[in-house]
Amino acid sequence: MASVAKVWIDEDCITCDACQDICPEVFEVTDESSYILAAVRTDGAFDRNVGGAPLVGTLGAELGDIIIEAAEACPVEVIKYELVTDGAAEAVAEAAPVEVEAAAPAAAAAVAPAAGVSDALNAVFAGDRSINILFGSQTGNAAGLAEKTAKLASNYGLEPNIVDMDGFDPARLATMKRVMIITSTWGEGEMPDNADGMWNAINANGPALGNVHFSVCAIGDTAYDEFCKAGHDWNNKLAALGGTEAYPIQECDVDFEPPWKIWVEQALPMLACVDESGTLQVELLEEMMAYGAGDDDDVVEGDFAPGIIEKADLTITLEVFRYCPQAGESGWDTLTCAVPGHATVQDLLITMQRDLDGSLAFRRGGAAGTPTTGVRVNGRIVLADCAQIGDLTQDGGRVRIEPLPGHPVVRDLVVDTARYEGHRSRAEPWMRTDPREG
Repeated sequence: MASVAKVWIDEDCITCDACQDICPEVFEVTDESSYILAAVRTDGAFDRNVGGAPLVGTLGAELGDIIIEAAEACPVEVIKYELVTDGAAEAVAEAAPVEVEAAAPAAAAAVAPAAGVSDALNAVFAGDRSINILFGSQTGNAAGLAEKTAKLASNYGLEPNIVDMDGFDPARLATMKRVMIITSTWGEGEMPDNADGMWNAINANGPALGNVHFSVCAIGDTAYDEFCKAGHDWNNKLAALGGTEAYPIQECDVDFEPPWKIWVEQALPMLACVDESGTLQVELLEEMMAYGAGDDDDVVEGDFAPGIIEKADLTITLEVFRYCPQAGESGWDTLTCAVPGHATVQDLLITMQRDLDGSLAFRRGGAAGTPTTGVRVNGRIVLADCAQIGDLTQDGGRVRIEPLPGHPVVRDLVVDTARYEGHRSRAEPWMRTDPREG
């Protein structure tokens, strides 16, 4: 395998995109020319690298063959490179593994019971009010209902947590007081793909669920013999492990929203009557239903705010581009991380800044897709405050974070957005109206 020490681009590039298509980790093509990305160079600049700045770290060894392929594919032969003569490549030292936590969702507002609510109901509202809504979904219907259910749960003073069954450890069920399962049935009575692993795990070593109250909503199709079998399997399994069925299983045919609505309007207030000790205060059900009653037509129609869906933990190799303008030096920090799959890129960077290196520079956002948080991760342009690690890599994979291409690097992952702001200030609407006369 060839190891490239440096690569640069001579004049007369025809911007054919060939180099970027072959090796986007190193090359970027604009309307004017092709450039060597700042994140791969020791000088942190973004230009044709005619000065011959070396490639950072072991990148030249890792991508050497691809860089050479891109150079040979250039139709005007303007891409030049220099090989490492001694064949040695310095390895990147790995830091000790660190644990990365996903940013916690905003804390639910304290429940403020309406006037006339009994002391007994106030007592139920005290303490842990979490409810875990697990979904098994093949086409997305169960996942959508889980999010709608979570929106309604807050009406009863509950703090919902939506959980994707994919990769979920069933042993965690034993720590929960309130559990709702919404699952479809796939094929001839089979579990949906994302629930299959959890189903096998709970059958192999199911935890004792003596303190768990649950209810199941099963989605199926009466055209099949095994109608709603997956839901019934979960209902029977949780009961066999000692769980208490707070509300009977609800079967839903292909038109699933009407029966789901019946189920959620009964199951949620029942589970909301489970107090801090895990005791179901069924005598408070009528008062709880009155407390949570309200117009939820907007929720049924789908205008809802999705919750945070838990994803399984991943072990990744994290590579973060670093650039110090004072020293004029750049490089990469590499470490091994245990990361929740639902953690965002921003969560990862915040943890690194807090626990490892307070000098790490990046732009933070508000978890709503802030444009200035843009970075490049594994060759993709993403917004750091909303892009989740589980969508960018797999367990054991690599997460390579570098600055947004096409902009001068100020420090680490912070780029100068003056050009972007200039374009935006000059932007004009594509449709205009003529001024009215007379």
